[in-house]
Amino acid sequence: MKNIGIFIEGKSDVLSTKAIDIIGFANDFSSLLNDAKLYLYILGENEEVKVPKQLKVENVNSIKFGNGLISNPKIELEKLLTDLQKKDIHYIFGIKNIALDGLLSYISFKLNIPLLGQVSSISNDGEFHVVQQKVFSGKALTESKYPKGGFVALLANSFKLKGVIDKSDFNSISVSSIISSASDTINIKQKHEISNSVSLVDAEIVVGAGRGFKDPQNWNIVDEFANQLHAATACSKPVSDLHWRPHYEHVGQTGLKIAPNLYFACGISGAIQHLAGVNGSKIIVVINSDPEAPFFQHADYGIVGDVFDILPRLTKKVSLK
Repeated sequence: MKNIGIFIEGKSDVLSTKAIDIIGFANDFSSLLNDAKLYLYILGENEEVKVPKQLKVENVNSIKFGNGLISNPKIELEKLLTDLQKKDIHYIFGIKNIALDGLLSYISFKLNIPLLGQVSSISNDGEFHVVQQKVFSGKALTESKYPKGGFVALLANSFKLKGVIDKSDFNSISVSSIISSASDTINIKQKHEISNSVSLVDAEIVVGAGRGFKDPQNWNIVDEFANQLHAATACSKPVSDLHWRPHYEHVGQTGLKIAPNLYFACGISGAIQHLAGVNGSKIIVVINSDPEAPFFQHADYGIVGDVFDILPRLTKKVSLK
């Protein structure tokens, strides 16, 4: 039996919507493998997790890297590889992010399993899997056939689940640790937690802003709109380079890659480097005073106008609801 491993980040015992979606996708995919077993792996300090009852998961293991670091990668990651082989896991699904990229690349190399990145859909065609992947920073799609067998896939936020998952009815599953290390070679003297109320990577709605806001003092307009939508805030690279906003809000080719359901691009021209970080968004709304801004070519909806006029009016409309 070729079983399935699911890798997610665990920030609390309540899984993010994207984590639940990928478990649901793996449940659907298991039917192509004669109902393969599903094993969940969490990067975090979780003691238990809540999983919707209608989703089947054999057990949950955590991979705890101590202070966010691995003190002895060779020994600790060998424990993970041994566990994967013991459970006969040949398929591994994970939502692409910085934390998982290196780990899944290592697993792919050590287990000689092909690594397929930016996968948007997987279907069955006789003896093959048909895989669609985003290429050229998301500007195009390729479709390839792979023989049935194990592979590691990083799924963007573009796959569709079969049916509706009831996220209100959960099972609490205890978590056992595979890797739990406290580094004895590196001493963390200080940690600064990101205090955003909404995680940028997990956010369903993101409000992004660029140099069109002219001064960091004007960012309260962005924050007020985002707060009304319960959205996360993001920025373009020039804004983070100018230290108007913290680097962890930078989305783009050299920053975070995000895939929210709704992305507002406010005062951002739409350089290709920024588009590479947000083109996984399901709906993109562009607000810009320049009708020739490249971002309009990639927008689902566009508003030509001054962000200092448009955004406060949108905020007022949302707050009235």
